[in-house]
Amino acid sequence: MIYLAKSDGKIEEQEKEYLSEQISHLKEFRNSEKKELFNLMNADELPELTSNDVNFSDPVKGKEIIEKLTQLAYADGELEKAEKLLIEKIKTFIKIE
Repeated sequence: MIYLAKSDGKIEEQEKEYLSEQISHLKEFRNSEKKELFNLMNADELPELTSNDVNFSDPVKGKEIIEKLTQLAYADGELEKAEKLLIEKIKTFIKIE
């Protein structure tokens, strides 16, 4: 989600709020892992996203992630071209059509 929020070069306030809420509610993550996500959200540049970064054992979970990414993309009221391209790239990583 952080990659999507930064795909258009900036994180809008609505996107920051959505991301912060999502990160805070990650029950299976330790606080140190959540802190890493917040640091990534505040980083100037992100490392290249690869298929290794988008790996799910359950295809249903992958579809849920695409839905959440789409919600995030529309959080600021519009779907930017860069956001759409990133969602499509992630779909290819998790093999969703």
